[in-house]
Amino acid sequence: MADSAKVSSTYAIDRFRAALICYVEKARTTIDDVLDDVKKTNYWLEGDQTRHWKLEIRRRTVKFEVAQQQLFTARLSGYKEDTLLEQMAVNRTKRSLMEAEEKLKTIRRWIRDFDTLVMPVAKKMNMLDSVLTGRMPKAIVHLDRILKALEAYTEVRNSLPSMPTPSAQPEAPEPEVT
Repeated sequence: MADSAKVSSTYAIDRFRAALICYVEKARTTIDDVLDDVKKTNYWLEGDQTRHWKLEIRRRTVKFEVAQQQLFTARLSGYKEDTLLEQMAVNRTKRSLMEAEEKLKTIRRWIRDFDTLVMPVAKKMNMLDSVLTGRMPKAIVHLDRILKALEAYTEVRNSLPSMPTPSAQPEAPEPEVT
């Protein structure tokens, strides 16, 4: 092994350190955005969408019941043409009600599956975030120390006088003749 190293530049380490800092900041921002979107989506499903489709079911149920009442009234009046239009209205409102009920079932299925499908990935994102907040700053500090040590080494190396390289065995002094 060599007793010394030849360090001519710390540029690559410095660039890597700067790129690592940028990566950590961008990755943390992205992870925060993703986790916020996960929370918003869960709230949207459990809150807004559930409320919306429950209200739609109530509204469409009322329309369906009104259409049924109009069909009943038309049948009592005895006009066949009126009952045909009223039957079509009943069928249309029934399909609309069934669609709203199906949407609510779908929302409930998404809510049920949300925890099993999305939360494991969100937990991995949290783990990555903890690495980015815990280990990466330590790595950046370590790179700082490496840079300082290498810069100190190059300063000491540059301040030393240039040593001749040993080419061969030093010559032995000639014996004195008396």
